Amino acid sequence: NVSVGTAVNAQNLADFKDINIDTTVPTSTITGISYGKNATTDAREIIFTGTNFNTIAATDTDVKSSLDWSKLVWDLDTLSSDAGVTFTASDFASAVVTNATSLTATLTAAKATSLEATNGFAQDGLGDTPAADNIDVAAGFVVDLAGNVATTDAAADIAPTYTDGTAPTVTKFTSTAQDGGYTVDDVINITATVSETIIAGGQITVTLDTGESLDLTASVNGTTLTGNYIVGAGKTSADLAVNSFSVKTAVTDLFNNSMTDVTVPGSQNLSDNSAIVIDTAGPTNTITGVAYHSTDKTITLAGTSFSTIAAVNSDVKTSMDWSKFVWDLDGSDSNSGITFSSGDITSAIITSGTVMTITITDAKAADLVAATGFAADGLGSTDTDDNIDIAAGFSRDASGNAATTDAGASLVPTYSDTVKPTITSFTSTTADGGYGAPKQDINITATASETVLAGSSINVTLDTGDVVALTAATNGTTLVGTYDPTTGDTSADLTVSSYAVGSAGVTDTYGNTLTATALPTGQNLGDNSAIFIDTAKPTSAITAVAYNNTGGKISLTGTNMTSLGTAGTDVKANLDWTKLKWDLDASSSDPGVSFQLSDITSATVTNATTLM
Repeated sequence: NVSVGTAVNAQNLADFKDINIDTTVPTSTITGISYGKNATTDAREIIFTGTNFNTIAATDTDVKSSLDWSKLVWDLDTLSSDAGVTFTASDFASAVVTNATSLTATLTAAKATSLEATNGFAQDGLGDTPAADNIDVAAGFVVDLAGNVATTDAAADIAPTYTDGTAPTVTKFTSTAQDGGYTVDDVINITATVSETIIAGGQITVTLDTGESLDLTASVNGTTLTGNYIVGAGKTSADLAVNSFSVKTAVTDLFNNSMTDVTVPGSQNLSDNSAIVIDTAGPTNTITGVAYHSTDKTITLAGTSFSTIAAVNSDVKTSMDWSKFVWDLDGSDSNSGITFSSGDITSAIITSGTVMTITITDAKAADLVAATGFAADGLGSTDTDDNIDIAAGFSRDASGNAATTDAGASLVPTYSDTVKPTITSFTSTTADGGYGAPKQDINITATASETVLAGSSINVTLDTGDVVALTAATNGTTLVGTYDPTTGDTSADLTVSSYAVGSAGVTDTYGNTLTATALPTGQNLGDNSAIFIDTAKPTSAITAVAYNNTGGKISLTGTNMTSLGTAGTDVKANLDWTKLKWDLDASSSDPGVSFQLSDITSATVTNATTLM
């Protein structure tokens, strides 16, 4: 304010500016420092205690911007050789004069996180041994709002106190091991999560419900202790859990609070967070029989104690060792047989204690049936039964334990297909038409109701009286043979009169043999082709020739023209036109006019004496 003269109408300097003149140096002292969390805001605070903090500024004033933060050092492990943690004004949200004896500095969240994560902070040690910190405050840290610097505020090697008096506790047990079964020597990691950061080196000893114990260790500062459980022989657990734990090596938080509560967390046990089964006992099942169902594509194993592999109705496809299951073609050890992998299997269900039902894929079923030597088929010329070889250890439970009782060597499979093959049709690939005595092979094919083995044969009797053998050249549904008409054979529409099983028999893939020889209704050779047999030679004689220039018709007259065909029949295609010659001037020296089939429009039997 202007103090001499008159200032009128509130127009003094103080009315326009708020300028404080303060040349008094703060006389603050610092005698203690604490660090902790504000109970209301959760913010981290450094609280300075001492005297005359109200000489910096009035109570409740934020003096963050005036203090010289470069003079504050958090001295890690009290080592002068360590630079410690330093501060700037931007590390603080505020620094408020609480009262004459305390100053509360609130850290930003980022600085608080950085400070607590610093190696050696608080009870943590820069070396292997935990060691307490101290704080060094150099003179001149306290600066008031006018810039006056205190000389009374130096405080060296102040051991901070901490408001955090809560000891760490275990909040849950977990594992990253996959859910499922485990057996002897399998390794399962176990993690204990604690309520706050603890110092590296802390250990707890965990006792599992199997009766085994293991140590969990904090390898670094953090909130976890970890260890590996190695499954021992003879151990079992339906859902692995921690029964109890104890502190082996002090588990201490950053503020020197040590774990004392060893209560297993409710609803956060290992069994609550994982589904790990310990099973070190192998299945005790046996395998005594095998059956194959061709329609359902199932291989059914009979035996005992299949429920020791898994519960009834369980699918055990992924646990079985399919390399130990071999379909041995013809029961011959000299061939590798048909092997299986998990990808060939749709499911493997424990149907009951005495039955396992294996369903194979459509592709594998097709490969199986198509394999040379499968079932009744023979690798050689003789049909031979297959068998199944199962090596011990084929059966494995979900924990990977292998059975030692399940070997089954040379098990002869049974088959669901007991239906005998039949002949469903007779056909021919030979063109419809007439065939005579010269060698003219006529194909005859019998189609079977299912695949029959190569070499299967039947003997068919035709309506000409001839017997023709039809044979399956390969595994399939057809038997084929050839009929060659001979002199005297005749048939208006070639047909199979009957048939009988040949000497080799007709056998399907599963060993069922054809016995029924009834002709297929509506599917005889005569129903599917129009082949007629006529081996009698024509007896026609030609005695005269006449030519009608109207229409270009040649009339041949003689006898027995109807032996070429019935009246009205066009026999043009049957006649050998190379044998007809028009001899000009009856001169043998002249080649005359010859004919070929394409020259003729028709050649019709008019009656017994005329061919036009």
